[in-house]
Amino acid sequence: MASTSARGPLLLFIAVAVLVVASQVALWTLGGDDDGVRQSNSAAADPAEQAQPHEEADAVAEDPPELPPEVPADYTLRSNEFLTLEHASLPQDRSVTLGLVLPVPSTSDEPLAVRVVDTSGRELRAQAIVQGRERASANLDIEPGWLVPGTYLIHLTTKERSALPLRRFPFEVR
Repeated sequence: MASTSARGPLLLFIAVAVLVVASQVALWTLGGDDDGVRQSNSAAADPAEQAQPHEEADAVAEDPPELPPEVPADYTLRSNEFLTLEHASLPQDRSVTLGLVLPVPSTSDEPLAVRVVDTSGRELRAQAIVQGRERASANLDIEPGWLVPGTYLIHLTTKERSALPLRRFPFEVR
């Protein structure tokens, strides 16, 4: 009797899976695009209508959007790799720029939230600026004098589509 009651949910799951797969196959065979919307063949038959979108696309391709220039980092940190910096080598007349390598490129150019904490309990909240067209890194500027000898951990909140979009960058200043 127990095996019969356990088979009910399994059979329901299998039936739902078959229906989902069948509906996707039906959309694909009917000629729908990725959004499941069917495209009209009448628009494709008129050459005058086809030429206009291509001309607009060419005009857009000539003028790419302006991106802010990439700023070179003083030091590059990778998630979960420990880096040691010499305090004497840190610039004292300007901000220290830490380049944070993103394992997954950012989905937007928006600045990323950052918390820098040290073992004594000090905390710095800032934003890291996403760099480059590929969005594969973000720069964090820290004011001179804030980094004193000690151990630090950067908590970077990313734009990744995951349950916990948080990356950590440990480092030490000697």
